[in-house]
Amino acid sequence: MAHYEKFSKQGLGHIFLHFRRGYTIDKNGQKIYANFGNKEIDTSKSHLNYNLNMNENGVPYNQQKQFERIMQGKTLPEGYTLTVNNRKDLKVLCSWVVSLPDDVQPDDEDKFFKAVYNHLKVKYPHCVSAFVHKDESIKGKNHIHFAFVPIFYDAKKDIHKISANELVNRNELKTFHNDLSKAVESALGYPVSIMTGESELHREQGLRGSVDILKYKAQKMLEEYVSLKEKFKGSGLKLSADMAKFIVESGQKERFAEYQRLKDEINKNLER
Repeated sequence: MAHYEKFSKQGLGHIFLHFRRGYTIDKNGQKIYANFGNKEIDTSKSHLNYNLNMNENGVPYNQQKQFERIMQGKTLPEGYTLTVNNRKDLKVLCSWVVSLPDDVQPDDEDKFFKAVYNHLKVKYPHCVSAFVHKDESIKGKNHIHFAFVPIFYDAKKDIHKISANELVNRNELKTFHNDLSKAVESALGYPVSIMTGESELHREQGLRGSVDILKYKAQKMLEEYVSLKEKFKGSGLKLSADMAKFIVESGQKERFAEYQRLKDEINKNLER
């Protein structure tokens, strides 16, 4: 399954740290790793992570420096400059997170991620980094973060500009999983289940990334919350404390965090 994310400039420092497993040192001398989305990180496995986005010398790009090169227009065709809107909420970085399907043969894991990278690098050539994480749990699966600056070529104006909504538009979101599946299957020589579950729903309805699907997901989570609230009626316990205990013990922390994020995103979209 693949998941699409967008980031403004203010959030880049943290997300870059998360991608490369950056950390700070606390007062006790312990490493505090940058986290994102309440994922659990097993730092004993962090040495297994790697960045597929390399320069001509076979050395992984430094994310910050590569981002700055792209923003300076150095990855554009000769004679072009990059047009950048100075809005604070401008999405200057996008990321596709692609998890390893269950039906990829064990010996083909790295080959799978390389095939994903090769396909996405053609679609989104202004790549900042492509870290494969093997130390983090997204439903227990290894995954790749393909991060790129969303540069869109406006043919009418003959300019290159940053526009996530025009580059990754609704039609792109509808066809993404199918195109990626074909590319990966061609590289591996057998079919893999990239397009499953929620991703299929998004493709069929043409809603992936839209306000409608966010509303749909938030509504489903709200229904679950109401159902749980009914179960706790008459328990004699405060709902907030009981809910917190349930969320922790049932492994629902990520779903609850996603629910909160979706509500915030819906409100922002409705205000625009």
